[in-house]
Amino acid sequence: MIVYLAYTIRVDAIRIISMRRASKKERKIYEEYLQD
Repeated sequence: MIVYLAYTIRVDAIRIISMRRASKKERKIYEEYLQD
């Protein structure tokens, strides 16, 4: 349970970092993808 929680937090952190590094164009495409 603890390992799963730590893994989930790590995945979320990587996702947030990748979103911050992404350019505005990529972020716009990503947001459109989420809306669909």
